[in-house]
Amino acid sequence: MKIGILAYDVCTASMITGVLDILSFANSQHRLKNQDDLFQIEIVSEAGKTVNGFSKFPIQAERSIKAKLQYDLIYVPGFVGDLEALLLRQEKLINWLAFQYKKGVILTAACNGNFLLAEAGVLKGKRATTHWSLIDTFRKRYK
Repeated sequence: MKIGILAYDVCTASMITGVLDILSFANSQHRLKNQDDLFQIEIVSEAGKTVNGFSKFPIQAERSIKAKLQYDLIYVPGFVGDLEALLLRQEKLINWLAFQYKKGVILTAACNGNFLLAEAGVLKGKRATTHWSLIDTFRKRYK
């Protein structure tokens, strides 16, 4: 399974490294009995360059969203910062997520990363969760 982990400025780095560790560990256990990996994992950013998490921790991307790669699943981590400013700043990522969804890619998010999926229009008619402090905002914005 080809997995893209989306990295963007002010995202929560631990939500990237934690998922990366879990998937990498699953690969290591699978390799004990098989030759291939279960998951091919890449960190993706808008420009394919390093982004800074909210703590200023640098996150090195391996690919740009402009690359012609097909993912089976894309994971969106949460963020820390001003919601409105983030959504304006990440318009290209939001549009890319909508395009990926139309191609049949499975999209998943953690915490308030679901705001990016909701802005992309992929949560219409679906149940979703978010950070407890943003529940009312999420409900009002995406009824």
